[in-house]
Amino acid sequence: NYGDFKIDNLEEESGKYILEVAYKDYEKKTVEVDVKRSVNLGTIFL
Repeated sequence: NYGDFKIDNLEEESGKYILEVAYKDYEKKTVEVDVKRSVNLGTIFL
């Protein structure tokens, strides 16, 4: 299974965010993102 996600309304140069992805019995994945402009995180494997 896969999913594409977009998060709107984050200002450019707004700083660092922590993104956590979790699903059922899979181990949670945490990614730190420094938003400067539009960011593509690519594929996040659980």
